[in-house]
Amino acid sequence: MLHFAPLAQASLAVEQRKDLPMSFATRKSSLVFVLLLCASVGIWATQKKSSKSSTKAQAATEPAKAIAVHEFRVEGVDVALVEVTRTAPEVVTVKWEYRNKTAKPQELAADAKGWSDPYRLSWSSYLLAEDGKTKLPLMKDDKGSPVASGHGAANQLAITVGPNKTLKTWAKYSTPAAQKKVTVVIPGADPFEGVEVTEPHPSGSGQ
Repeated sequence: MLHFAPLAQASLAVEQRKDLPMSFATRKSSLVFVLLLCASVGIWATQKKSSKSSTKAQAATEPAKAIAVHEFRVEGVDVALVEVTRTAPEVVTVKWEYRNKTAKPQELAADAKGWSDPYRLSWSSYLLAEDGKTKLPLMKDDKGSPVASGHGAANQLAITVGPNKTLKTWAKYSTPAAQKKVTVVIPGADPFEGVEVTEPHPSGSGQ
């Protein structure tokens, strides 16, 4: 009587050994696929984050929308009036920009005198009431410093704006609540006349 069990067992063992390399190769391929997928997702996330950062940086450096733009006393530089807003019952905040359209730095203010030097861009600025003759002055704090943006330091020779750059600044002025329009006077540029004072939105309006 013939016995085929050892032959069958040997054959089964061979088949199992044949399956082992294929199973390992499959697992290896799956692992490689997962690693590649993870790498792709990582690259995509990095690119997306970089794109968002670039967009934010671009938005930060782009000039704001202007109410009006006048030429500055320095050729190639414009003064852009950006905002005239009532920020308190008798306070108006004015924001403006110096836009350098040239390929070299431009001097906006010189004549250094001391502690007040950082405020040279707004020191002599003021508003005119609707009657065209009443000055609405730049506000000062309890130490006599302008309530305004500072640029540079005391005894700094000049305030400059870089090539093809924009320098932003602001100041606050004492303005009666009844004033709905003002003329904005910024040294070195023609007056911005008849500018409407933007009133704050009523609370709860959803604006």
